Amino acid sequence: MGDARPKLPEGPMFCAGPFFLMEGSGWICGTDAFGGLCHVADIRGWGYLTGRGQALALHPDDAIEAQQRAAKFIVDAMNEKMIRDAALQAQPTPPISPEEAQFNAVRYHERFGPLDEPGPVDPRRRG
Repeated sequence: MGDARPKLPEGPMFCAGPFFLMEGSGWICGTDAFGGLCHVADIRGWGYLTGRGQALALHPDDAIEAQQRAAKFIVDAMNEKMIRDAALQAQPTPPISPEEAQFNAVRYHERFGPLDEPGPVDPRRRG
């Protein structure tokens, strides 16, 4: 039999961070379930950056810099998202006391009326 393959992760990504741009390439990478390199995405757009006509016609050095900036933006966004999601999962929802729940219900009732009555009619709606 072959080696046991790990299950696909539950999260939105098929590999883990931190993500990085592989030097000398346009590859955005992370780490796979075996601890190896996981190719996530390619930075594209060379034809648009360096082409003529309906393109930017940049010098190749400027095009490389533009691709590097785009890749850094994407890598930073992916890493920040993974950190933010992990922090949200680690924070339990704080319980509220029965007194606080009662206070919130009374305050809601004072602002918006009873829950079993229809709210104010929007004059823009007909019918």
